[in-house]
Amino acid sequence: MFAIRSLLKNTKRLLKAVPKQLWFLLAIAGLGLAAYFNLHVKIESLFGWSAIPFGIWLAITLFLLIFNRAQLLAKWRWIFAAFAASSAISGMLGIFYAPVGSLNSESYGGDIGIFISRAPVEWTRFNVSILEYSTAWLRIAIVLLIGFGVGYPKQANKTGKLSVRIFSSIFSFTKSTASLFHNRFNAWRIERSQVKALQRADQAAYEADRLTQSQNNVTKTQPASVEIQHAVSKPSTSESSVNPKEVIEVEKDDLAKFVERMPEDPATPITVAYPTPSELKAAAKETAPTPDYSAAQKFPWQLPSTEMLAIAEPGGITKQEV
Repeated sequence: MFAIRSLLKNTKRLLKAVPKQLWFLLAIAGLGLAAYFNLHVKIESLFGWSAIPFGIWLAITLFLLIFNRAQLLAKWRWIFAAFAASSAISGMLGIFYAPVGSLNSESYGGDIGIFISRAPVEWTRFNVSILEYSTAWLRIAIVLLIGFGVGYPKQANKTGKLSVRIFSSIFSFTKSTASLFHNRFNAWRIERSQVKALQRADQAAYEADRLTQSQNNVTKTQPASVEIQHAVSKPSTSESSVNPKEVIEVEKDDLAKFVERMPEDPATPITVAYPTPSELKAAAKETAPTPDYSAAQKFPWQLPSTEMLAIAEPGGITKQEV
């Protein structure tokens, strides 16, 4: 009995000596373990890995709510900023899909992460575009900016003004650069059009000069051809004194005429050379040499059977072929 009484007294003293904050932490740890072992499927499906930042935020908020409400009211901006940061982390995890079988959720951020990063748009891991990814990251950035603006208004105001200055300077620089390139491009285009116009004018003048030159050449050569034509078409008034040998020569073909003409004949073209009759006879007597196949390899080629070309019988192959 004495031992039991002493144990109870020591327990009461220990309970009084231990601060309430420690008991709170132990209670939070016990509740966390119980929730993990009993409700881990639902927690993984709802929060995923984002249960860690949300759990830390909830524990800090409950601690201030129970033991220091004045501090909670004074630091409510920080509490909201921490909640926004936890939501942004959950949204980041909600963008990426978890491997099949690793979690009880589609993404690392659970259903809440999917809601923060995608809702009301739904997309799957097999059907996603760059625009949807960009929209998800933009939403997370907006959540972070809201948390930063509420938690630290002075710093957010300074950062906003600085960002506006930076963006305005970048915009003005881009605008001036674009206008400079635009002016240079317009000047180059105008100069090129002028050069093209001069080239077209030169080409037109060249064509006109060629046409004039060709007309002058035609007018110079036309009287001579007319005189030749008159001379050819003029009827002969003298009596014909043609020998029978000359009549036979007229009936010869043109090739024989050109062959028998002498080089002194002005009617023979200078750039054309025709063989003589003796050369033609010598060329006809000569025969092409027979090719020599002695160096060729005599390979015993085996030709396939002609039965392969026969039409197959209907119904497929026969039993003999099998």
